[in-house]
Amino acid sequence: MRLIVLFACLLIVALTPLPSLSQDSVFERWDRAVCLHSPGTKPESDTFASGFVVEQSGTLFLVTASHAAHQTQGTSRLRFRCLDGTSQWVSLAILFPGNGNPWVPNRSSDVAIALIASSGPAKPYHTLLAGIAIPVDKLVTEVPRRTTQVEVAGFPFGFGVEPDVKPLVVVTRIASVELKAKNQWGTEPIVYSSPAIAQGTSGGPAFLTVNDPESCDVIGMYVGVCFDASGGKLSKLVPSSVIRTAIKAQSDPGDGG
Repeated sequence: MRLIVLFACLLIVALTPLPSLSQDSVFERWDRAVCLHSPGTKPESDTFASGFVVEQSGTLFLVTASHAAHQTQGTSRLRFRCLDGTSQWVSLAILFPGNGNPWVPNRSSDVAIALIASSGPAKPYHTLLAGIAIPVDKLVTEVPRRTTQVEVAGFPFGFGVEPDVKPLVVVTRIASVELKAKNQWGTEPIVYSSPAIAQGTSGGPAFLTVNDPESCDVIGMYVGVCFDASGGKLSKLVPSSVIRTAIKAQSDPGDGG
């Protein structure tokens, strides 16, 4: 009789469905990437870029590539995934009230940051964005060794934006140490990785690959590709040290940028 009861209990346990977390409700480090969506006159003319929010002492900064920031305007939308798995969007005009361009480009690198308002119409969005912001001390200043795997989160080709915000993740490996690359300003610090990544991902954070999906150490930001006549391509990452310096400069303008 005891064996029958024991067997019945084991059968009930075996048939009881285990609780599971839906992919729609899970929030992982890659979901900290946000999308900059600038609607065009036709759907096919919309532009998309990626970015992320950095928190320093309660202040929030929106970070993206400078060339991506140049495409935005007041009617552009910031689309993002909240901690509870829901999707939200807000126009940049609400996040950045007042007249004038809110973006502060770095003088020597393809980085732009903007201070997110914390009061008025922006207040509820500031609260939501604070939940997905990356603490400034998670911007890793030491470049990982070559062959280290990293994950770039963003919205290539505008994928992952609708109907719900779910950033795509591309795995790449560090191919170089920090190098000086030529640009229109002279030179800039760049880390190369492989493989190359599609357009729309510019401004996306590059996370260090670790087992904990909630860990959010950022080693850099994807800004584009370099290529040659043979078709060979490498991804370009701005090191996190540049981003930290830019944020510090805006927090304390006396330090320059």
